[in-house]
Amino acid sequence: IYPLKLHEYLASGRPVVGTPIPSLQPFGELVALGSTSPDWSAAITRLLQLGSSAPERVAARQAVAREHDWDGLVHRIRVALAEGFA
Repeated sequence: IYPLKLHEYLASGRPVVGTPIPSLQPFGELVALGSTSPDWSAAITRLLQLGSSAPERVAARQAVAREHDWDGLVHRIRVALAEGFA
């Protein structure tokens, strides 16, 4: 599975907590991953305490969201299709 909403959450600039599914692993620098309820609680507490709303962290999350916006996705699909038919 791939949680498309992830990029909307990142675009908000706010901290994100997710489940450690394979598709979220590449975002481990930006998304706190937790497997259990205590993991999630600890991640939320840590994010609230660590200044995760510092301007540079917000900007990092928003930059990743921009890399995965719909315009970029459609462009990559269009290029892949064009290369496949060439």
